[in-house]
Amino acid sequence: MSYNGVQVSAWFKIENRCHIEYNVCANEVEFTLGGRTDGFDFVATEDGLEQLITVGTEALRDLRATGSDEGDPVG
Repeated sequence: MSYNGVQVSAWFKIENRCHIEYNVCANEVEFTLGGRTDGFDFVATEDGLEQLITVGTEALRDLRATGSDEGDPVG
């Protein structure tokens, strides 16, 4: 639970046709997946983005090792 008592949960699926853009703002990066009016936005700090890329690289390696693009979630 967060400091103000609000908890949000969301998910999204990124496929090869998904438009992805970013904007650097001060010490954070804003990402938009999909469109501006019907997409998903998230923000990452430098450390957070580094962690996302590290874990994402591991996940991509594991996904490719399974030889499948579907399966049970790992993590």
